[in-house]
Amino acid sequence: MLFKACMTFRRNVLKGEDETETYPVYEHLSDVISETLCNKGDSPNHRLACINRQCEDCGVSKMKLMPQEVDTTQSAFDVKWERFEYVPIATEGDEKRRLKIFNKISKAGEMFTYFKSLLDSFPAHQFRANWQQEQMKRTINNLPPGHVCCVHDYSENYSCRYQDQIQTLFFAQSQASIHVTILHRHKLQEENGQVNVDSREVVTENLLSFLQI
Repeated sequence: MLFKACMTFRRNVLKGEDETETYPVYEHLSDVISETLCNKGDSPNHRLACINRQCEDCGVSKMKLMPQEVDTTQSAFDVKWERFEYVPIATEGDEKRRLKIFNKISKAGEMFTYFKSLLDSFPAHQFRANWQQEQMKRTINNLPPGHVCCVHDYSENYSCRYQDQIQTLFFAQSQASIHVTILHRHKLQEENGQVNVDSREVVTENLLSFLQI
């Protein structure tokens, strides 16, 4: 979301100017990340020192910004963009926060500064996410017979709302917990009245349940 806003601003500034080689308009976020890291060489991944921003030869500073993209003076361009921020939730006892999206109007320099701050930690986050996804795929593809791979998500204490709410519900608000399960298992087949496990095929089941309090 922020990446698209930055590239839209750069595209509008470069309109009719031949500076796309010095300040390229990236099509994908991964292209910007690669610009701030050392070359992979023959390895399928970047070096761990580069990903963790511990390399002296690369970093966010390698991303070149135009003068209009670092300008925070009063005469600089105003841009509209969006960002997520944590906001506190009024609860009894422990302090809780939730993510909320905010519309921002600021100078272009503030937007690009925030974008570069996110780029500092994003390569490590992306590497871990890709690694976990690859391990998940390998686990499912090599699932032993009689085993299952289960992913469960639990969201609790959602308040119930009614279209036509009676007065007594104001003093006794119902809540619900949502359980979502994604289950990977081998397909079952029936032969001669018996159910056997077909180890050649893995099927996926989606289970959803509600618990009202």
